[in-house]
Amino acid sequence: MPFAPPRRPALLPALLFVAGSLITASGFSLPASLALGCMATALFARCCKPVRRFDVALLLLAASAGVFGAWGATGARAGALGDAALGLPLGAPFQRSWIGVLKASPKPVDGVSWLVRVDAVPEGKPPHPPRRLGLSLEVPVRAEADRIRLSALRAGDRIRFWARVRLAPDPARSRTREFARGTIKSAGLIELVERSTVSPRHAFQRYRDRLYRRLRRLYEPDDRLSGFLAAVLLGDRSAHDPTWEARLRACGLSHLLAISGLHVGIVAALLLGLARRTVRRPWWRALVVGGSLCLFGGLVGGATSVQRAVGAVTGFLVGRALGRDGDPLNRLACLAIAIGLLSPGATGMPAYALSFTASAGILVAITTSGAGESRVPRIAQALRISVAAYLATAPLSALYFGQLAPWAPVANLLALPCLVLLLVGGYVSLVCAGIPLLGAASIGVARLGFAGIERIAETLDRRVLSPLFVVEPEPVSCALVIAAGFAGWLAPTPSVRTAARVAFAFAIVGLHVGPPPGDFSGPGAALLDVGQGQALFWYEHGQTTLIDAAGRGYGRWDPGARVVRPALLARGVRRLDRLILSHGHADHAAGAFAVIDAFEIGEVWLGPGWWRDRRLADLAAHARRRGAAIRLVSRGDRVAGIRVHAPARESGVLRDNAGSVVVTLGHDPWTLFVPGDLDGAPLEQLLDDTSIPPARALVLAHHGSRRGTSEQLVERLRPRLALVSCGWRNRFGHPHRETLERLRLHRIPLWRTDHHGTIRLNAGPNGWVAGTERGPFGSIQ
Repeated sequence: MPFAPPRRPALLPALLFVAGSLITASGFSLPASLALGCMATALFARCCKPVRRFDVALLLLAASAGVFGAWGATGARAGALGDAALGLPLGAPFQRSWIGVLKASPKPVDGVSWLVRVDAVPEGKPPHPPRRLGLSLEVPVRAEADRIRLSALRAGDRIRFWARVRLAPDPARSRTREFARGTIKSAGLIELVERSTVSPRHAFQRYRDRLYRRLRRLYEPDDRLSGFLAAVLLGDRSAHDPTWEARLRACGLSHLLAISGLHVGIVAALLLGLARRTVRRPWWRALVVGGSLCLFGGLVGGATSVQRAVGAVTGFLVGRALGRDGDPLNRLACLAIAIGLLSPGATGMPAYALSFTASAGILVAITTSGAGESRVPRIAQALRISVAAYLATAPLSALYFGQLAPWAPVANLLALPCLVLLLVGGYVSLVCAGIPLLGAASIGVARLGFAGIERIAETLDRRVLSPLFVVEPEPVSCALVIAAGFAGWLAPTPSVRTAARVAFAFAIVGLHVGPPPGDFSGPGAALLDVGQGQALFWYEHGQTTLIDAAGRGYGRWDPGARVVRPALLARGVRRLDRLILSHGHADHAAGAFAVIDAFEIGEVWLGPGWWRDRRLADLAAHARRRGAAIRLVSRGDRVAGIRVHAPARESGVLRDNAGSVVVTLGHDPWTLFVPGDLDGAPLEQLLDDTSIPPARALVLAHHGSRRGTSEQLVERLRPRLALVSCGWRNRFGHPHRETLERLRLHRIPLWRTDHHGTIRLNAGPNGWVAGTERGPFGSIQ
């Protein structure tokens, strides 16, 4: 029987609307976005004959609405940030006094800090018109008085505080609704200005906060369980464990930490089962279940995935009441347009794309099943649906997170019954905690469900390809792969479906396999743009070396995972022959955990006394578990192309910067001197060693500090080129003006990561050829 696709009038406008939004959110200019939207419309109209003029006008209107909607949303977000920041530089930290309104009650996120979320403006210079900036701030709590002060604050309270804030580097493409993160040094810097008048929004948030506190009391002292339950039951991710989240993402279960369509589907199934026994009329059933789901959506935060799921169930019930079920994909397309029009800023968020793409993949798997599907075992049908959701979202997962979870289809099937236990037990315990027998039983059921999910995650996390780190694709390539996937099952003609399926299969395989291995014959180097830290990639004779891996000692943003790992993957690195950690400071070593997880590493080089540094000891233990060898290096050690100059074993155990591992890379005329954070007197003592050869290029010590680039160093090495890794407008003032003046007097050109981005050194005929990834090379002979 020939394939006859059902009528889905909303599907094509929805695809064009979302495509226009994503193209604009990906950084295309307005004319380019409109041109691409019109070209896509013309192509679709040409392939879907016969098409009336009204249909073409409707499609053009949908594509243009998506473009202008996303353009207006990103412009409004950037404008709001610009007004609130009063012209302060994006991506740079700054300190000042703020005044604002609490979004929610402050919450503990770990044993030492609390999270404060507030809409605020800088005090003293209010913008006109005033626009508040969304801030997410961490506050250390060191005394009981601090805990009492923060516990007394409620949603809607007006507060004044002094905070160190870092604005989003690119507000128009920010993937969160908060433009800035920062820290408040002490809870004493928060002052209550006035209590709020209870508005409906704040009253609802206060009720959520009361449920959150009750949840913490019921499941203490297990912080991981209570944080996970707060995310799963209430949509509050403030206290979840980042390590636990990484493990869930590795096996494809990270969506459990967000209130997704799976959660709403389980709740809707329970409500429908109850309504069928108590409410007979379809309209009353739609009203009761739909209203209950709307209240549930508000209770858990109303994320995009919740809006989509609640709207889908409500639309289904209304259609049943009218006697017109409609096509599921058509309903999903209508929801995509509706949510995009009501909240244009949501179209640039990962939750929007992942939620609708996963749902579309599931619906395609269900609606395109053959006539003999009823004879297929239910477990096989469920596995097919799970695989469809994984394949549909794989390009987006690679784009947003840089990793895939091949075990996700199996993990989701195993976790489904555990999630049901968790939801039922968790919600019942919140409502019936005071009933002795029922409350204790519901808490036990919730703990049982969590134990099951925990066991599944731990088991699959030890398996190969869990997770699979991949190169982040371009947004346009990602959109083309997803379009090919859906066209393979929804296109009207068999030839188009076959071609699209073949293209989709090749794209998915290529996404998992990654680019071919890079050419590392070298010599060459790349000083990565990691902010206020350092990570240097070196390659020569087919061997690859990473010297330091950047990192941060605070917050949840990890340069190792967000910058170093993607940069190495994009260069075709499959294996690191050695990882050299100069010392244990966070800005050089904290990112190494992400690197060790992603690559096979031959050796980890550490200086004398590394076991006394807790971070280096943890890294060494983690590397050994992953199969790497630990090598103690000191002055005089040499491997092809790498010479170690410090520290010396006879110097004893040197701590902090004084114990930095110092190396010279390459051979003349392609040499590079890398001193780590060694500066001051220890650096001057090192220069007394006559075995240190001149170097054609120099990485400034300690990010260009005043004592890191002395006259003796410049005279001894005679570099033709200097590089420095530092954060833009960092609070340390690196590189120091004395260092800059000394380099200027010696006519040594300086390449800075805060100005030029990632800096590359390639071997030229007579020396280094330096350049950046933003522009052409320049020869430095």
